[in-house]
Amino acid sequence: MIVRISAAIAALVAATTLHAASPAGGDVPHISLDKSRWMTQGYFSQPNKQLRNICIPGSHDTGTYSITSGIDENISQTQNLDVGEQLAAGYRYFDLRFKRSGSEWVAFHGPSTGAPLSAIGSDLQAFVNANPQEIVLLKVLVDGDKATRDAFYAELSNYIGNRMAPRSLGTDVTFEDLWALDKNVIVLWTANDYASYPNTWSFSGSLIDPWANRTNINGLLGHQKDKANDPRNGKFFVHQMIRTPFGRGGNAGDDITDFFETVGTLSSIEKLSQGLNAAAMVYLLDGIAKQSGQRVNIAMVDFMEYQKVWEACMDVNDLEEDNWFYLKNKRDNTCLRANGDDVSDGVRTHLGGCDSYSGAKWRYNHATSEMISGKWDANGNYCLDTVNEAHNNGAPALWWCHKQGGNQTFIWNTDTLETSNSNVVLDSYGNGKVGFWDKNGGNNQKWSRVYQ
Repeated sequence: MIVRISAAIAALVAATTLHAASPAGGDVPHISLDKSRWMTQGYFSQPNKQLRNICIPGSHDTGTYSITSGIDENISQTQNLDVGEQLAAGYRYFDLRFKRSGSEWVAFHGPSTGAPLSAIGSDLQAFVNANPQEIVLLKVLVDGDKATRDAFYAELSNYIGNRMAPRSLGTDVTFEDLWALDKNVIVLWTANDYASYPNTWSFSGSLIDPWANRTNINGLLGHQKDKANDPRNGKFFVHQMIRTPFGRGGNAGDDITDFFETVGTLSSIEKLSQGLNAAAMVYLLDGIAKQSGQRVNIAMVDFMEYQKVWEACMDVNDLEEDNWFYLKNKRDNTCLRANGDDVSDGVRTHLGGCDSYSGAKWRYNHATSEMISGKWDANGNYCLDTVNEAHNNGAPALWWCHKQGGNQTFIWNTDTLETSNSNVVLDSYGNGKVGFWDKNGGNNQKWSRVYQ
């Protein structure tokens, strides 16, 4: 993306960077996996998992971390962490754009230049060689003609050539496919001449990457929701959870206005990122994508340290089993509980205290869309179930988890818990009672997951 600011606007800009005191984030569980080895640990027992069907944290304009002053910092810098730190933070998709500057290759974003290939390449080289089962996807754009790309490819190969996966694997690629070849870097080459460069993959032929071009949060969210269910035809998919300076308008106002803190004081991409809850977007978009048999895939963000995208991705990937939460109603702050000490089919639920009692604990399986109770017996786990009762007073109960969907299918839509009929949701309708009612948008139908 190239951002151009007119002289009139530039004259208004205050060139100081705005930093928030605390990061944004959603309700996410504690994850016990090692961020630097989460693929190795999480998929050792399920190596046939396709990469396009898991949530992978991604970095937007990865190499801009070295832009540190002036207007360029406000409108071009999208990361603070260097590539080694981004890898250690669990991110595995990187948006790399390079051009020649004097005698070296440098990352760029619009008119601004960032870190050199020597630094980025060295970080990548060290990580992928030390962690051969951690898969890294690189979008590589090179500014220039064929001769320029030839020279860049030769230089890039010096760092990661021995780790680059053959394009013949295709986008159905699994961990097992890559591990069997001892390859762990997928290079997605944006130029159409990718076939000229061994072990690069066609970017457009392998991945869908819709850009919202929105500053306004509502506009960004609307675009992402519209695209999450689009047919992907077996390709990787990037969910760009990023707010763009001076982007197009959204549902709640003018994006130019959104980008100015006050008249004459420019905001920054960093400030925009702090105002975005990308973890909540991961959960929402995964629920939408599941409606067409897909999953949230690459969740790409700016300034990752202000987000909890890695935690949300690990959660929707179902890689953390000890992720119990209380399901708290937003109207009266009571929690969904299973009645008494009985563990059997048909045990009713009600609202009560949020405590360590097993009947007040829940875990959500994102792959099966089941709400699993903390209650269990020799038969296995018990799940929240509509028990075929009519809605508008139908009472939820526990039933043995049968993993066949239907009565036990529940989809998170932001803060509502929808049944297999998206217009019917879990509802607190007073005096400790809970049931399934037509969606009305009230706080009695809004819930938060409070992780323990």
